[in-house]
Amino acid sequence: MAIALSRTPPQPLSPSSSSSSNFDQHQPNSPLLLRSQNTPKSSSWITSPSKTVYSLVAVGFVFFQILFAIQSQISLRTIVASGNRWHAAPDEEVTAAMDAAISSKTDGLFNDVRTLWSDSKSFPQTKLIRHAAGFTILDNLYVHNGTMYIVSDKPRLFPEIRMMTSSGAKIESEPDTEGKLEPTDRDMRIISVKEAKELFGQQAGSVNGVSFMNSDNPQYITHYYHFSAELLFGLWRTYTSLDADIQANGATILPPPSRLIFTHTTQEHWRDYASMNQWIFHAAFPSASLEFQGDWEDRGQMEMGWVYDRVVLADRAAVTRSHAWHETWRYASPAFELPGRSGAGEESGHDGETYKGKEKNPGAGWWWTPIRRNVLKFASAGKKSGRLIRKALDFTYSRRDETQKQDKPVVTYVSRQGWGRRMLKEEDHEVLVNELKRLEREEGYELNIVHMEQLTREEQLMLAGKTDILMGVHGNGLTALLWMEPKPYSTVMEFFCPGGFARDYEWTANRLGITHYGFWGNSSFTAPNLPPREYPPCFQRNDIPIDGKLVANLVKQRLDARTPTASRT
Repeated sequence: MAIALSRTPPQPLSPSSSSSSNFDQHQPNSPLLLRSQNTPKSSSWITSPSKTVYSLVAVGFVFFQILFAIQSQISLRTIVASGNRWHAAPDEEVTAAMDAAISSKTDGLFNDVRTLWSDSKSFPQTKLIRHAAGFTILDNLYVHNGTMYIVSDKPRLFPEIRMMTSSGAKIESEPDTEGKLEPTDRDMRIISVKEAKELFGQQAGSVNGVSFMNSDNPQYITHYYHFSAELLFGLWRTYTSLDADIQANGATILPPPSRLIFTHTTQEHWRDYASMNQWIFHAAFPSASLEFQGDWEDRGQMEMGWVYDRVVLADRAAVTRSHAWHETWRYASPAFELPGRSGAGEESGHDGETYKGKEKNPGAGWWWTPIRRNVLKFASAGKKSGRLIRKALDFTYSRRDETQKQDKPVVTYVSRQGWGRRMLKEEDHEVLVNELKRLEREEGYELNIVHMEQLTREEQLMLAGKTDILMGVHGNGLTALLWMEPKPYSTVMEFFCPGGFARDYEWTANRLGITHYGFWGNSSFTAPNLPPREYPPCFQRNDIPIDGKLVANLVKQRLDARTPTASRT
């Protein structure tokens, strides 16, 4: 069950002031100040040549004092301001001055290293902002020695720890796997303010901004679909539950995350074989950093604890304990129980139908648009973006006209022929290609028949971004649907061996407002009439049948539904 609490709108970080007047006004006790503390502020500004000379002399005087201090083996840090003069001071005086500057919590330099409290009333307790199984937003989450701490005198306000995180063990099919995944006090605890003060003392290191955090085992992260269409998909959907009015152009009140933290994944074990994970993350959040298990352990080895401003936490094992998981087998599914506007879904819908009392594409809307647009902008700006996509197309079947206009419907067939696993019957593949070529000639569609592994990352993304109908055998290439623009006729067509079905791409497309059709040879199906999830022996075979004429007829049917006012962003 999702928990949605009233929230304070996310506050962007206050920019540090670059004005010396603000610096002087807010940091009167800073040992870094060069202006005399007893000098009236108005006289500190240079307003005449005589004052200019006086200022230069004063600066020179301070400079020679510093040189003298160095020669006398007096540490530079023991030079502090006092009245109208500089003097050498003991370390404890400098420390006190530094503490005064840091604890002021103003716009000075490095003033955000620690969060301090004097009593229980001033202790920043943890707040639950959003929660669905496996996806949780927490403000003021504490970490000490690698353990997450929820600090609250009202522990009943929080869900069970096992519904938020896990031990990070590998998910396996053995009977004792569930026990290994259960979180212990080493993973997360809920403690009172009194206990927190005993543990942390009077301070904790401040980790400012929004932190996306993942406590999964890396077994699924090293895969393009599982990272982008599950982990990132769920984290972003959870986070965007805080903005119910994301616009069609991707405008949002939410600040981007400052970092993505993997508590159980090393730097060497998060990249996928196609190197898409790192590309997508850095394109989506150009200023965000990455922290891995080693960084998590480094923080844990420091004596001071840490307090994170806002954490969006995701955990796959916690998701598997939910009803949503058992219904869909999709990692991100509980996140769609959280609030969120279904803008594109309300406008484009899925043929206006509903099932199980819900919209046929629940959760579809503009929520993913900020990610999609950022990724496509980076793809179009790449050095290789000027290369013709046609260079890596399958020339045997593609007759793409480079002069054709971009407002033509775009059909992309991701071929797995030659891949060695999950391929169509060769004769059926040939019929499908001929039927698609016929539509290209008769209807004027733009047809692209591609082998994704032959395209650069930029080419894959740009092609997906303009595709209206994407098709292919079940496989990683269909992850490209993430970058399609959701329109009333946007469609994914997925080919399975008869009797086989996996909801990976059907569910993902549905949540983006994109219609999905599955095919078993000469028959097709779509929501709400979906078959059960099944992986028969033929699932991975290389002789999967497909009726090319049936596919082509459905392509024409879908594209005939285009409206004259349809636009591409």
